[in-house]
Amino acid sequence: MGRLLIITGFSGSGKDTVIENLLIQKTSFRRLVTCADRAPRKGEVHGVHYYFVSSEEMDRMHALGELVEKPLMYGTSRKATPKKEFRRVIEEDVSLIWRIESSLAAHVASGHFFDEQFAPEDSTILKRSSTVVFLTAKKHELASRRKRRDKEKYNPKEFAKRDFQDKRILAKHGSFFKNIVENREGEIDATVEAVIKLLK
Repeated sequence: MGRLLIITGFSGSGKDTVIENLLIQKTSFRRLVTCADRAPRKGEVHGVHYYFVSSEEMDRMHALGELVEKPLMYGTSRKATPKKEFRRVIEEDVSLIWRIESSLAAHVASGHFFDEQFAPEDSTILKRSSTVVFLTAKKHELASRRKRRDKEKYNPKEFAKRDFQDKRILAKHGSFFKNIVENREGEIDATVEAVIKLLK
């Protein structure tokens, strides 16, 4: 069967960078594709970057139980994850990387998420094939990356709220996060290697 790698962590911990490097080094892995209720931007491909659907189609999918979460607004569009992506792991032996926020990752790591979303047999397979990795970094490195990424839009108060929420999740559900990897500045290769070892 395929594998499901779930990447989560603090903002600025380098989740996207780690995923990009994993996709290069672990060619058997692909990015799990979510739905977005907007038109594709220049260079974006349907089924590769997102499944581009209308707002009405996304609402229909949610009503029919075809999504694993309620569609939420991110930026200028709503996004949600279709159940059919997880069936690729079960039925097609495809290995996927899923980038999610920490509260959902804790729910996944606990095993309850799959029990709620899938039939018992499928849930068992998904739990067995899943690895949840929580990425961290030192406080000053997180701040430096956020400033570099957001430039003039950088808002330390907003990140303080996010960090507080993530720390609460770690305090409450930390026992579920068995795989915590520190992504040190300038050591992306070592971070990726650590994640690959966890997969093995």
